[in-house]
Amino acid sequence: MKKANRFVFAKFVVFTVGGLVPVILMVIFVSTQRCKGLNCLQAGKLSGFQLEDVYQNTRRMYYALLKQDDTLLRIETWSSIESHEAEQIINAQILQMHTLYEKAMNPYPGVITQSIVCDTKYQPEYAVEQVNGKQLHIFTGYASQRLGFGACTDDLLAYRAFVALLYCEKQKQLFKLEIFSPLNNSSDQFVSYQEDIRRISCRQ
Repeated sequence: MKKANRFVFAKFVVFTVGGLVPVILMVIFVSTQRCKGLNCLQAGKLSGFQLEDVYQNTRRMYYALLKQDDTLLRIETWSSIESHEAEQIINAQILQMHTLYEKAMNPYPGVITQSIVCDTKYQPEYAVEQVNGKQLHIFTGYASQRLGFGACTDDLLAYRAFVALLYCEKQKQLFKLEIFSPLNNSSDQFVSYQEDIRRISCRQ
């Protein structure tokens, strides 16, 4: 190879490698970035909810509140977890929910009884459903004005609540979605939101 040709070839190699390195680094950077919240799911109509607040945003945990009209959607995402870890979290969530209703503090001061047994009508219904090839752990019940569970008197209730837990094995992500629909909204609207959650699926 002539000297001039060698020089041109060397410049080409340097230019090509120099151009590829940033591209490769960018690909690696993008591929390591995790999606956030609903963006990680095929969310359908739930995509219409707008972000209100982000409580936590780390590499392994995302926790946020979204809103559509007067209905709220709270979402938690655990990332980079294996199926056995997801199962442990789901079991802990189920236990925590049941524990809230075993014995509740009496909300009225001055009474002799310091605790009350929560009437079954206030306790959430739990079910496991197989929908479109995915397993959903579901609670249907009520929540307080502060989006808390465990309220056992009518005056403390503010929302109908629907909770679903879904693990996406391929993405190694666990999702917890909670819909809060005001009590004065129609029950049909609440059922519609439930169906929207049942239709969600993991991104391929």
